[in-house]
Amino acid sequence: MAKKASSVSSALSKIRNQRTGKTSALDEYEVEDENDRIYEVITEEEYNERNRKRRLDDFIEGGGFSEDEMDDDLDDIEDQVERTSRRGSQKPHPSGKSIQQHFVEMAASSTTYQPSKPVENDASMLKKLSNFEDELDNDGGAYGSFPGQFSMPSQMGMQTQFGTPLMPTQLSMPLIPGASFSHLPGRGIYSGPLDGVAEAEIDPSLIESFGEVESSQVETMVSQSSDVQPSDEEVVNIDAIKTENESDIPLYLLDLCEGPAGNLHLFGRILSNKGENTESCMVTVKNVMRCLFFKPRMELMFTETGEITDMLVDGVVLKGNPLFERHLMKNFYNEMEVLRKDYGIKKIMYKLVKRKLLKYGPSTEELYIKVCYPYAFPQLGKHHFSGTCYSDVYGVNSPITELFLVKRKIKGPSWLRLRGAVVSSQNLSTCKVELEVESHKSVSLWVSKDSEEIAVPQISIAAISVKTCFVTPNQPEIFEIAMVYNKKCSIDDMSVKEVKSDNQFIGIRKLPSFQWPKEMKAFLSKRPYFRIYEQERGMLAHFMKFLETIDPDVVVSHDTHQLVLETLLKRCNALNIPLRVSFSRLKLGKKMTTPFTAGRLFCDTRMLTKELYPGRGNYDLSACVYDLVTKAPPKDSNFYTRNAFTMGEVKRCFGDAPDSMKNLLVMAQANSKFALDSFNLLLKIQALPLTKELTNIAGNTWNRSIQCARSERNDFLLMHEFHRHKYILDHTFEKHSISSKNAADDWYHVTVPQQ
Repeated sequence: MAKKASSVSSALSKIRNQRTGKTSALDEYEVEDENDRIYEVITEEEYNERNRKRRLDDFIEGGGFSEDEMDDDLDDIEDQVERTSRRGSQKPHPSGKSIQQHFVEMAASSTTYQPSKPVENDASMLKKLSNFEDELDNDGGAYGSFPGQFSMPSQMGMQTQFGTPLMPTQLSMPLIPGASFSHLPGRGIYSGPLDGVAEAEIDPSLIESFGEVESSQVETMVSQSSDVQPSDEEVVNIDAIKTENESDIPLYLLDLCEGPAGNLHLFGRILSNKGENTESCMVTVKNVMRCLFFKPRMELMFTETGEITDMLVDGVVLKGNPLFERHLMKNFYNEMEVLRKDYGIKKIMYKLVKRKLLKYGPSTEELYIKVCYPYAFPQLGKHHFSGTCYSDVYGVNSPITELFLVKRKIKGPSWLRLRGAVVSSQNLSTCKVELEVESHKSVSLWVSKDSEEIAVPQISIAAISVKTCFVTPNQPEIFEIAMVYNKKCSIDDMSVKEVKSDNQFIGIRKLPSFQWPKEMKAFLSKRPYFRIYEQERGMLAHFMKFLETIDPDVVVSHDTHQLVLETLLKRCNALNIPLRVSFSRLKLGKKMTTPFTAGRLFCDTRMLTKELYPGRGNYDLSACVYDLVTKAPPKDSNFYTRNAFTMGEVKRCFGDAPDSMKNLLVMAQANSKFALDSFNLLLKIQALPLTKELTNIAGNTWNRSIQCARSERNDFLLMHEFHRHKYILDHTFEKHSISSKNAADDWYHVTVPQQ
């Protein structure tokens, strides 16, 4: 107290001196004793009392600590310091340079030659970028229950070990039989106690909706990096699935799309090594040929040497003369050689054929010049639609998919025969098998023999539901995602079946500055399919990777394009999810502004119900399920029917809010029920078998039939029939204009990532 009073009086005296002007500049400086801030002067009784409390609190590690031992330690430290200083005194002091000498050495070192750093090539830069994308995938990882992992956020008071996301190598490690659920792949077994509220305190009616499963039954997420090589069982042996005494491979066609460089991508199912199951497959068809029909000028006159003339004299070759066709093809060839060099076409074929032009009214058979060259080269411009030897060109704007289906006589989902297929090394898709053939003529319909009868393969179907919340007033963010799937669905038998608890995915993200309910820990320990995340970005990245692992052939939802595809795509672009993430089976090379779904069939149950049940007045999912599937309304229609929640409703699911765990499970249950009802509604209305049969009749693509493109289905039906009767479509019947073709070019050239 005396010391404090003296410091106060000293400060007051300084203030008075400053007012009267008695202080000098020297008085402004003070020398502060640093020992006053480092050491604290206490009495011996206080020192002994503090040591006693520290022993009780285990402040000093080890037993039997005494002051004598501390004194001995101090003596040892002093001896060590003395020996160190004695050795250091023998060395010259390094700080003997003057300031001038120091700057002279700095200038000399800056002017000396320094070898340049090695320049990184493109390969090393691409490798670093790929590693960076892998780190983005792991960033904000799931804090939920992976197979063989029990991880919770550190805010819930658990060990830091459980809040660390697993690496891809740990996720791909096999589970240890009989290990506890807290076993982490690649780490030791944590045997510490798990604090939390018992599951019995949660509402039993909600617990029944989330069945308990073993962690080994849930799909594992295997790393797709180039460093991880697939096992021998995962690699499909192409030679093992070829037919007997032949080199043909059967492929069940599901979808197809146009690829870059004039290639065509076929997606479907291929038989596995054992011949019982099937795997997803993509076949790249190379060298697909354009087919153009040039209408020759039949009024031309040729001399005997084959030159074009305008004078009608004796010896002129006219129409009907046996030499007319030879001279016509000779002059047409010379004219096309100029165009071929201008367009850079390296391979082209010509043939004089007889065809009928499809137009309003009767048509007769006439001569046309058929020209074929690969789609890899550009199409003819409008200024070349007429020339010296021809007056018009037909088939310039024919899409590659339409021409392939019509010329190969492929009508919808069916088994195709692949001749001379080899394994592709380009790695363009996420399919289990990638093949390629050199020509479109290597693909044909599978004409079954007695020993080659192949049943229709089973397909994989997944139903998705997405719910959003307005964290910011103008930008909805994804709050929860639910998915149910069945990897062995028969196309011919689409009866409603119960989906197992382990065949689902439930993901919920946490809001900033909120805590998870305290009952969450006990709930997640028996439900590894239920995952919780700290951030929206981690949830989306893990869900897209999980969707790639499941690899569904059909994706189902109610209002698929608006509520699922566009919502997920916008949020993935806003959060900068890695570029290879997509809804299609093709790997994208850049971000897309519109959903790209090549390789998978996306079904909208609202659109299909309108097509198959046109007399209904209400096409909401709850009404359709009540009338067609269960005959029972949903338990909580408020959260079930809504697509977005307010912040007030979401906040009740976190922290110390009353019944926070119950409110969270109610929202998760409604979202999961929405996905399950979409799945059951698709099976109940028999949409897949009906659209498959219609596609087999019309000959269009199955994806377009699912999207209820009725007029397009009629067009393909007529095109197949007219092509069989050797007709050429007139310009009035060509619905694919040049502008729509250019629009298609904008998206198909980004399907291949840059190598």
